[in-house]
Amino acid sequence: MKIRSIFILAALSLTGIDSFASVGYVVSMQQKASVERGGKIIELKIKDNIENKDILITDANGRLRIMFSDEGSVNLGSNTRIALDDIMPNGKKPNFSVSIIKGAGRFITGEIVKKNPDGYKVKTSKATIGIRGTIFAVEVDSKSETKLSVLNSHGTVNFNGKNIKSGEQITSRLGDKPIKITPEEANRINKLTSVLPQILDTMQQAIPVEFNNTTFDATKNFIADEINNPESVAVLPQEFNGTISGQLNSNGLIMPGYTVTPNPGEQTFDFYLNLGTGTIENGHMNYNGIINGNPADPFNYEFFSGSGTVSKNNFSIDFTDVYGTYPGTMDSSSAQMNGTVSSSSDRESINTSGNYNVLVESTSDTIFQDSGTFSGSGTP
Repeated sequence: MKIRSIFILAALSLTGIDSFASVGYVVSMQQKASVERGGKIIELKIKDNIENKDILITDANGRLRIMFSDEGSVNLGSNTRIALDDIMPNGKKPNFSVSIIKGAGRFITGEIVKKNPDGYKVKTSKATIGIRGTIFAVEVDSKSETKLSVLNSHGTVNFNGKNIKSGEQITSRLGDKPIKITPEEANRINKLTSVLPQILDTMQQAIPVEFNNTTFDATKNFIADEINNPESVAVLPQEFNGTISGQLNSNGLIMPGYTVTPNPGEQTFDFYLNLGTGTIENGHMNYNGIINGNPADPFNYEFFSGSGTVSKNNFSIDFTDVYGTYPGTMDSSSAQMNGTVSSSSDRESINTSGNYNVLVESTSDTIFQDSGTFSGSGTP
């Protein structure tokens, strides 16, 4: 999801916070959240601007989400204090450096890390964290111990000189090694830093947003993402690149004037999944059966050349070509698979499940249609 932010709307001056030094702004929050600026504590509201050198603060009930002007964002959990040490979003070598004093923050990196990977740093009293484009969470406990969790399906994070891969977690305790994040742990982290949106009433109008002299409308996608996926974290094997295969489970193929009986175990699918690029290629669905109970009268369809995309844990595939053995002359066809991707409990393989739909038509009638569920898996 692309979110580009800031330097916005003269109306923001009504909040009482100067907009001209803005590096981000408040898009979602739960009270109480505030900012320490110039030695003063200012209570934050939706749309308030955030400036370089600010210290962001949430109390025992507070949550806060900030959009930065480079497309990045941070969610602050309760009882959290984060100092914006040096955020310079523009120029040839933009910079993003923050310190987590206490509490928990979940970060989504933006354009800064793409333009200057070495310029993106998150620090605690016991860790220095360098980023290479990813979604990650940092927790600092009462003893200043630091826990890092790399949450999405690509990217790495350098933690005190160690490269931590996607789907791994490590703490600053001496001798600790990276461990795999379980789905339960991922949900705990996301709940810890989830911010219930309070932006529907205050952001009905599109917000013009500027980054590197280009203006965008970022608000709608952000609202939809925060509401529809409040706990979405992709805990998947890093850079999965391989074939997924499995079974189609038909609700009952319909072909007017005929009865089609499926051959057991001969309704299958496969496709090639690349999580690193978020793409799906070489999709294939196959159905074999017999017509009117006669083994000498076979029925078959094969859809192939399927392609699609993966977004977070969801994917969709459209098929462009069909071949088959069935009565009638095809004039048009369509086939889709829509489903989710998840990790096995040991995170060594990928599981998929979802729904599929198939329709083949002549110029005047439906030749056959099929729908149902599917499930499958694959190993890198």
